Amino acid sequence: MQSIRIETDVVATTVGGHDLKVDIFHPGENANGVGIIFMPGGGFRIANKA
Repeated sequence: MQSIRIETDVVATTVGGHDLKVDIFHPGENANGVGIIFMPGGGFRIANKA
């Protein structure tokens, strides 16, 4: 299995004094460039990424 590097709680932007945070999953060294972006519903207001 390929190694995956994970960055958690990365600030994507700040709106109205609130940081909007995302988690980033980087593929292993031998990846072919394919990626997946997962966006939960809630508009960063009611969704809990946990």
